[in-house]
Amino acid sequence: NDKELFANVQPVDLIETCNWNFADQRKWKLFTPEAIRVLTPAPPVSLFPYSGNRRSQEIALESSLRKLVKQYRKDECRLGTVWSDKLAYRLGPALAAYEAERCTGVTFGNMEFQQAIKRHIPVGHVFKAIPFHFNHRSSRRMLASFLGSSRKEGRDAQQIRNGGRGVTATDLLKSTGDSVRFAVRVRIFPFPEDTCATWVILAVKYREVD
Repeated sequence: NDKELFANVQPVDLIETCNWNFADQRKWKLFTPEAIRVLTPAPPVSLFPYSGNRRSQEIALESSLRKLVKQYRKDECRLGTVWSDKLAYRLGPALAAYEAERCTGVTFGNMEFQQAIKRHIPVGHVFKAIPFHFNHRSSRRMLASFLGSSRKEGRDAQQIRNGGRGVTATDLLKSTGDSVRFAVRVRIFPFPEDTCATWVILAVKYREVD
């Protein structure tokens, strides 16, 4: 603000690792009022808006991820892949809620999402879904993250399945059964200077075969 100015004296300046307790003099050095008065005012900072077409980028990324997933299942599992646009459509609100929770810490819409999925999944079928957050839009890097991640399926999917053991993305991609349908949904949340938060959710529904 215009009353106090602090200098970070910590060895790192990354937002996620900094100690933000300004009262801790070991972490932050307070400038004296005299030092503030002699400072030259900084020029105004202009941030460029996001220049990309967000929806076009989402569609292109979804298409690329579908191709990569289809190829992975063919090469690694010798399995075909069928996609469900209806299931993908229902995944969108969850990604908006995840980004809002990331930015504000407030959770909303979980119950509505679960009810929408439950109405769509036939009785006797299994539903699995795993969300991922990225700061890039490379589909190949995303697939590598899917396969190398130990991330378990999201809490919403676990609650829909009445709890149970969570699955990894690799488990999800290798799913087999009857009437197997996959879905992928991408949401890009733009920020200034052409940066973005990219959320991807992988999902599958199927009927287990004994």
